[in-house]
Amino acid sequence: MSDSQSDQPELNPSAVSPIHSLSLIAKEPGGSGLDADDLVFVGSPGVGADHVSELNFPGDRVHASTADNDGIDDWSQGVHGQDPSTEQFGASGFESAPGSEVELTEMPFGDAHGEYFEEASPSAIRMGKIIAGIR
Repeated sequence: MSDSQSDQPELNPSAVSPIHSLSLIAKEPGGSGLDADDLVFVGSPGVGADHVSELNFPGDRVHASTADNDGIDDWSQGVHGQDPSTEQFGASGFESAPGSEVELTEMPFGDAHGEYFEEASPSAIRMGKIIAGIR
């Protein structure tokens, strides 16, 4: 490792997913097989589980958020299990900006579904802290 690399802070391996595919790994029998310290779900239609305890991952290391104007909730309606950003699911919830208002011409979820990663948004800031290992 070079001197410049050794000066860099160590990052917290995290898996961030705006879709439910990450849950397929997290629910794998015998452990997740995922080399991550945290799972982060944003705008998720569900993760194939009704409670964080059903994932093969420490529940206190699972984080989730859904923007108020993200149309994913209208679309999914529990098809993939409980929305991981709800209190009933049991993940560590975090704030997202409400997102852009849904326009009838925007299909299927509206612009808010893709705004979680916008620079300086509450969700991007929180995800950065999770990745940096800041609780």
